[in-house]
Amino acid sequence: MNTDYLVIGGGIVGLATAWRLQSMQPGSRVRLLEKEPEVGSHQSGHNSGVLHCGLYYKPGSTKAILAVRGIRQMVEFCRETDIAHEDKTLEKIATVLRGNARAGQKMAAKIRLFCNSKGKTDFDANDWKEL
Repeated sequence: MNTDYLVIGGGIVGLATAWRLQSMQPGSRVRLLEKEPEVGSHQSGHNSGVLHCGLYYKPGSTKAILAVRGIRQMVEFCRETDIAHEDKTLEKIATVLRGNARAGQKMAAKIRLFCNSKGKTDFDANDWKEL
């Protein structure tokens, strides 16, 4: 069995890596090894499904940049493969600001102004860099 790439582990990271390798290099032989009878049977199967928008990271930091890039890629993947998904960015903001009503009101007002100025009805992870 000839293999160009060998990915060990059929969790979310292993599956995503194998998928990305195959999509970036069509025709390559990607083999995925998983010890369990089904993929995603450990922690990946218990994932909350929350996409981290980088809210806790310093703006412009590598973590923040990668979090935003990851959300964009995941949303694009969901659209391409007809997987239903929801953007819960505003709910996440509300959770973070729950203990601070004043900060929450200021952020909500800022988001409303931003959306109104852009003619948008919703706010998503791509908008953070402009806010």
